[in-house]
Amino acid sequence: MRFNIAESDGRASTGDDSTESDPTALCVKIRVILGTKLRASAREATNGAPPLARLLIHECLQMSHMLRLITLSMVLLIPPTALLGQEQSINPGINKNYQPPDLDDSIQRFESNGRDVFDHRQEIVTALSLKPGMTVADVGAGTGLFTRLFSPAVGTKGKVYAVDVSKEFVDHIEKLARQQHMDNIVGLACKQDSAELPAESVDLVFVCDTYHHFEFPQKTMHSIYTALKPKGQLVLIDYRRVPGVSADWVLEHVRAGQEVFTQEIVDAGFQQIDEKKDLLKESYFVRFEKVSK
Repeated sequence: MRFNIAESDGRASTGDDSTESDPTALCVKIRVILGTKLRASAREATNGAPPLARLLIHECLQMSHMLRLITLSMVLLIPPTALLGQEQSINPGINKNYQPPDLDDSIQRFESNGRDVFDHRQEIVTALSLKPGMTVADVGAGTGLFTRLFSPAVGTKGKVYAVDVSKEFVDHIEKLARQQHMDNIVGLACKQDSAELPAESVDLVFVCDTYHHFEFPQKTMHSIYTALKPKGQLVLIDYRRVPGVSADWVLEHVRAGQEVFTQEIVDAGFQQIDEKKDLLKESYFVRFEKVSK
């Protein structure tokens, strides 16, 4: 991406260049632009200026140099995904099988023995330490396996949001909730880049085998951060992705491992506070807490 500054008003424009896929190179480009523009402006201003004016311009340039360094430092501290704005999906098409989903096939795959989180579903619910009256969001609820398990745990004074990008899944969960008289379940069809939850409404967000399906993880995590109450928590369960150890389908399907996903969540405003290392065979269970900004 070629990054230019319009002479008239400082607006940025883009073109073709190798920096499009290299955030570090983009940061360096910004540094060069900041420096060269300031120097060029100073040269133009000093041409024909009296000595006192030239001195003042020189002093201003020095202060601008410090400002330039401060600005650059701030830019370099921003995660590359934040710098680039994440306007495009990082994993296009990963959710195409759920638009619309095959309900019967999904129930068979998600709610059958042999799936790690299904086999350990009761242990997972216990590890969450849910309390009556809590509001929980099951983001990526799918067929509603955990949504239905959360409902009695939070009780009649609590609430469970069943959040999914597939309206068909949400409709299915709401239908079962009515049949089973689970009146504290609220279905919510979300967007690919937003959980669409009310601000500061949730005590715990549960993301199980779903984070790797986030096409816009930065934007989605921002929406989750906004939805959580102060010191609200996020529990992430996802597949261990270890080359040479994990199954081939995991290596092909899951875009990154635990360290990358953890760092993305930390960058979104969270701190890791717990990990249940022996709870699951094929997946990890990590708990985060919202940090005040």
